[in-house]
Amino acid sequence: MPGFRAWNDGNVLADHDGLPRIWFHGSDAEADFNVFASWDEAGRGFHFSTLASAHGRLAIINRMGPPDERLIGRLIPAVARARNPLRLRDHHAWRIDSVAEELASLGVVTPAVAESLQTDGEAASLFAALEMAGHDAVVYANAVEGDPGADSLMACGVAWAVTTHPGPNSGAPSR
Repeated sequence: MPGFRAWNDGNVLADHDGLPRIWFHGSDAEADFNVFASWDEAGRGFHFSTLASAHGRLAIINRMGPPDERLIGRLIPAVARARNPLRLRDHHAWRIDSVAEELASLGVVTPAVAESLQTDGEAASLFAALEMAGHDAVVYANAVEGDPGADSLMACGVAWAVTTHPGPNSGAPSR
């Protein structure tokens, strides 16, 4: 597939054979989807990780509401491309103020830009700052969900490349 090879060229998320790794997104969506086009309810982008971490995410979602309103959720497999991801610590809730603070401490943004991001409070501004610094994804060691220490990804705005991947683990997991 020549188009796919071009898309995947330079992908640092690929395996040792140059093939993209399958990532999973645990979602509380009521139906399957194949486009990651809007921000989640917390406004912090889309996160992808191992299958175990995605299952962990669904377990957290299912503990949040009253038992009669709990969802099973969905596991969405995807392939991702990143050429210059930024490694950050796991911010758990991914509050913009704490992420901006870490970006400033790493020299990714100036303290003035970090303060502006904290004041603005918009995820789109945070992702724009990451993209302006040359980063197309965030990688972090997942400390919370299902597979502690496994790498997870966070989408960094519209330039981040992800496509769904049909597979045996797509759709709603069995109860």
